[in-house]
Amino acid sequence: GLSLKILQDKYSPWKKARLLESFSVGLDEPELLRTQAEELFDAIDICDGFDGQLSQQGLLHAFPQLEAQVAEVLIAEADRDYDGQITFDEFWQVILKCAQPREFQNMMAVSRESTLTDGGGQEGQDAHPAFVVEFPIV
Repeated sequence: GLSLKILQDKYSPWKKARLLESFSVGLDEPELLRTQAEELFDAIDICDGFDGQLSQQGLLHAFPQLEAQVAEVLIAEADRDYDGQITFDEFWQVILKCAQPREFQNMMAVSRESTLTDGGGQEGQDAHPAFVVEFPIV
């Protein structure tokens, strides 16, 4: 319905930036998803002074291929208290909005592959993402 579309639109910058694709689980495994979210948050936070908050500068250090404007949009989308930083709780809310059960992720991967290789000369939406991030968790 409409409310689902609004949620998808609100968090589409995070999905489009593809910073969360290193997760191996979805909402069907919430404890493991939270652990992976904490690991990613901490790995980014290490690049950002390790103060428990993520800033635009921290995102740019952690993801050098990220454009400053994109990092600014990501912060703005997640920053619920408008302090210019993302706490883990704010980050976790983004994860929950972007995550899908693994079955849905698998279906989307299959449909994305068929869209990319449909042979009809039409490229899928994700055919040329701005960038793809694989962030190794330390």
